Amino acid sequence: MINYMKSPLAIPIAVSAGIVYGLLDIAYLNIFAKTIADIFMRVLKLLSLPVISFALLSTLSGLGNWQTLQRIGLRIVRYTLLTTIVSASFAAALFAIFRPKLQNMTQIPDNTLSAASGSYTEQLLNSFIPSNIMQPFVEHNVIGVLMIAIFFGLGILSLPEKKRMAAHEFLDSIFSVVMNLIKSVVLVMPIAVFAFITEFVHDMQAGLDLSKLAIYLGIVVG
Repeated sequence: MINYMKSPLAIPIAVSAGIVYGLLDIAYLNIFAKTIADIFMRVLKLLSLPVISFALLSTLSGLGNWQTLQRIGLRIVRYTLLTTIVSASFAAALFAIFRPKLQNMTQIPDNTLSAASGSYTEQLLNSFIPSNIMQPFVEHNVIGVLMIAIFFGLGILSLPEKKRMAAHEFLDSIFSVVMNLIKSVVLVMPIAVFAFITEFVHDMQAGLDLSKLAIYLGIVVG
């Protein structure tokens, strides 16, 4: 079974089987596929933030000096700004080309828009500086998790060499554990692909408008 999961043909077979079973539209298979897809997505969400935080903590604690941190930090900032500008420009171009209709925007009361814009600063502050160390993990706030990891990483970096190395070894071990869990999840990827394809084909048969979905995904992903 494990050897089959590692086979290069596992994903194509899973896709083909998903298409076939999706076209068959068998009720209990659709329920099974939806359940598997939901479980897989939940597990990915469960592991995504720990792997981000421990990867960053392990990296920061192993840098050794502030000069290396400064050099890497500048590269990260440049890369982030560049990718943000490129992706935002691409999304704006797609929006200008396809011009998706903004339905029901005229029905939104002005006071609702004012309240939303007025609370934006507070929401942004809560995202970057959470008041509770567990809050970003509960709310799946990636920015908050990154800020906490950076905050603790800088604290570890300022420790004496012996304590810093002890903290680094501990964090690196935890990161290895999380990565092993992710490898286990990836190992069953063909089953998840089968479930996703089956559910997708079922939704397509139910009348899903793929053209509008493609435009929407293109703009959002862009």
